[in-house]
Amino acid sequence: DGSIFLNNHRFISVAVLGNSFKKKGMGIGGLCRHYENDYRRPEISGLISNDPRTFVRGKHYTVKYARDYGLSIPSLKSYKANKDSLMKTIRTSADMMTDENYPKRLKIVYKPDKSSCKSFDSNNYNTDDPSEVEDICEKYLAPDYKYQVT
Repeated sequence: DGSIFLNNHRFISVAVLGNSFKKKGMGIGGLCRHYENDYRRPEISGLISNDPRTFVRGKHYTVKYARDYGLSIPSLKSYKANKDSLMKTIRTSADMMTDENYPKRLKIVYKPDKSSCKSFDSNNYNTDDPSEVEDICEKYLAPDYKYQVT
């Protein structure tokens, strides 16, 4: 288990799932959503894409790590079959760690006393209205808000 940093930002975390790779595979976390994909989470056939947390209105902790997503690689066979798509996804996430793009990461603050959202995608959100922030969270953090990596 370990994390890799790029430009002093945590870029990726890698861990074996369960007791061994052969049983449950490997997980990659901390990958950053890209504004050019409207902050959608990538979907790669044969791999499992997931959000760190499921957003629930009124539960402020569910927005933590909103800019991130993870991928599970269940087997060596699935890794080999999807290596190109996986590497493309990792490069896209690494691009968000550049000095130029890091300020454009999805920024959601959702707390009882303060809420805000700033995005640099096609929607270009910039709000501190708590109700609007919740609506934005429901959009960006929805389980089906993803795109197919080819």
